[in-house]
Amino acid sequence: MDIFGQLGINGAFLLAQIINFLILFYLLRRFLLKPVMNMLDARRQRIEDGMKAADRARQAAEAERTELMKKLDEERRAAQSRIAAVAGDSEKVRESILTTARAEAEDIKTKARAEASAERAQMLRDMQRQVADLAVLAAERILGHELSSPTEQKRMVNEFLASKLQ
Repeated sequence: MDIFGQLGINGAFLLAQIINFLILFYLLRRFLLKPVMNMLDARRQRIEDGMKAADRARQAAEAERTELMKKLDEERRAAQSRIAAVAGDSEKVRESILTTARAEAEDIKTKARAEASAERAQMLRDMQRQVADLAVLAAERILGHELSSPTEQKRMVNEFLASKLQ
């Protein structure tokens, strides 16, 4: 201990300081360092748990977004198919209406032709009757007497018409 004395260090005091330092170190470690370390570990664990929860939430949100995108695509395809079906149906209805309208127009034309033909035939009959009456009248004047027999009238009309039509 001589060396310490020459340096001006008291050995008993140094030993007391070392013991005090070790006691202080033990007390600080026991009552301050461990709780602070436990608190820091707990905080680190909470942060890790929060990061894991955030990652799980992000993955869940991504999965839900993917699922929603799939559903949206399915709905778009379904809507497109419904639009196509409605367009096809409307085209069929349009064609049906056009076909019906054409058929009705054709019926109207046919009826008009039939009516025109019937009117023409009626006009021809009326004209023949008028011509026959005129022919009988002309024949009566020429012959100077009345043609009373219908068969005789008919024969003369037919002869007259035959001569005019040839």
